[in-house]
Amino acid sequence: CRIASFVFSALCFLLYHPAMQTRRHESDKDIMIVDASDAINDDETERTVERIEGEIDAGKVRKIIVDCSHVEFLSTFGLSMILRMRNSAANINGEVKLCGLSPMIDQMLRISKVAQLFLVYPDVEQARLSFRIRQRSI
Repeated sequence: CRIASFVFSALCFLLYHPAMQTRRHESDKDIMIVDASDAINDDETERTVERIEGEIDAGKVRKIIVDCSHVEFLSTFGLSMILRMRNSAANINGEVKLCGLSPMIDQMLRISKVAQLFLVYPDVEQARLSFRIRQRSI
């Protein structure tokens, strides 16, 4: 009975917390949006990050927004996945921006000094517009 309960719980988690999804912004196709969820803390995320790194290395993407509005908990593994994307993008003068951080995750990033590595915005739209503003000022 305990095994059945565990399997049911795991299936419910996967149904309600799908793996990280990526998409291109509707009007700014050069911006990749990573829709993160609490699944950012599981092993499937590593495959998604490897795919994103492949697109970065191939020069297909330099601007990434990680939307954390559906992330309630961020483990060190999940954080390391975000840092991997950031480091890969930085190697080609790209940038990863974060948005939609919960107050708890925002505080965790500030205390750990990781927040210094990212520009953080309230939502995807403001993060997207910041790429345009920066582009004009260059």
